[in-house]
Amino acid sequence: MQFEFETKGSHTYLVYEVPETEQLDTFVKGMLTNNKIPGLANTVITQMNRTYSVRYEVSSMISASQLFAGTVNKKRMLGFFRGITEAFISAEEYMLDEPLLLLDCEYIFVNVVTGKTVMICLPVHQLIEEKRDVSSFLKQILYHVKFDPDDDTSYVALLMNYFNSNLRFSAETFKDLLDEIEGVKLQVQEPAAAPVQPEPVPAPVPPAAPVPPPVSVPHVSVPPYVPPKAPAPAPVPEQTKVKMPGGGSIAIPGKDSHIPHIPTGGTDNKKTETPAPASDEEEITWLYLMQHYNKENAEKYKKQKEAKKAGKNKNKTPAAPPPAAPVLPQNTPVNQPYPVPPQNTPVNQPYSAPPQNAPVNQPYSAPPQSTPTKNYTPIPPAPAVQQPVPPQNTPYQGTTVLNPSALAGGTTVLNPAQKQKPPQKKAFLHRIKNGEKVEVRGDMFRIGREQSYVDYCIADNTAISSSHAYITHKAGKYFITDTNSTNNTYVNTVMLPSSTEKEIVSGDKISFANEEFEFEIA
Repeated sequence: MQFEFETKGSHTYLVYEVPETEQLDTFVKGMLTNNKIPGLANTVITQMNRTYSVRYEVSSMISASQLFAGTVNKKRMLGFFRGITEAFISAEEYMLDEPLLLLDCEYIFVNVVTGKTVMICLPVHQLIEEKRDVSSFLKQILYHVKFDPDDDTSYVALLMNYFNSNLRFSAETFKDLLDEIEGVKLQVQEPAAAPVQPEPVPAPVPPAAPVPPPVSVPHVSVPPYVPPKAPAPAPVPEQTKVKMPGGGSIAIPGKDSHIPHIPTGGTDNKKTETPAPASDEEEITWLYLMQHYNKENAEKYKKQKEAKKAGKNKNKTPAAPPPAAPVLPQNTPVNQPYPVPPQNTPVNQPYSAPPQNAPVNQPYSAPPQSTPTKNYTPIPPAPAVQQPVPPQNTPYQGTTVLNPSALAGGTTVLNPAQKQKPPQKKAFLHRIKNGEKVEVRGDMFRIGREQSYVDYCIADNTAISSSHAYITHKAGKYFITDTNSTNNTYVNTVMLPSSTEKEIVSGDKISFANEEFEFEIA
């Protein structure tokens, strides 16, 4: 099928010349020309001699291929699917065969502002016996489209689940799915009321047995609760004061002065009285002296204490005086360092301090080092590996990465900081009106008035279409394409055919409607 674009004034048409080998369907022709069918492009059919021409108005609309070349948001994606669904529903209502609708992204057109999508119905006899798989066609689009990262793409999973089902594509059910995704309220029939069942008749209740009268209980007075008194504290035994030999006195509890003795080393916790010492050799403790104080016991306690003190002094040995610190010569020059003991001095050989009576003017010499008697063979040091040094007259940045073969005459691998990349050329559009300079970025740069769709928006000129044109970058070359704009695109005052690529070079004059630009590659 050969289609061409035709521009007449502000209108753009997609034109199909019916060849003589194909026969025009008169019924479909009448339906398309006499009705404005939803979901289908407006169609005009003309005849010259025996040749029929079918024209579809696609003014200010772009093809689905151009739409899916960039990122697509949720509004335009769902508008595309809704237009496809509406076209198939209309084809059934107007008794048009579904194979007459072209399932080709080159011949499906979208309005980027409203999201409205229309299809092309070709009124000729097609040699297609079986219906095409619409689900597979729409599913392939979802596989290759670039979704807007700022949108909620959870709806894509619902669409894929529908396409992956084994059910045949149905425009009605798919429309319900789109309504559910977009939050359209569906008219749901209220469920029929359930039949009212008669209430069950309660069973008769036998008469209740007579209740005996209540029995009166005489009132018994209970005395108020009085809390028990706390037990009186135990009497504290009187204290007996005992005079100490050096003066003063100490209070001993109890008159009988019998205080139980607690053993210090055993585990028996029973209380036993402290027995009196059998002879003078037994030790008299301070506690025993307090319990059995008399003159005789006091003298024994004093003697035993002096004897213990004398025994401790006998066991002590006089401590050795600390070694005297080495004295530096008074006339030692300031810049002459103090000699440090050698590092390889044997461990068992004590270090000898410098003599204190050394002559003032004679520098101190360290003691001779002892040479070990064990014979050994010295190990020669390993040869040092010479690292490559960058030239002194060249600025060095980064680090040179060496592979194992570099030391054996290999090639030095440079890091990215040392590699010099050739400068990449950039393309610009210079706006003649205000001197604005716009950089053309990416493989596809869209120009128009719809800010949510284009890459460069010309909002202050109403002659510019929503999607006026786009510039593509292929293999170092730049091409410009008019996207069925209302007021056309011109290169060096020559109008471009709609949806047709034209190569542009640096210095070309480009006009979008009446807005002039100069293209530059630098």
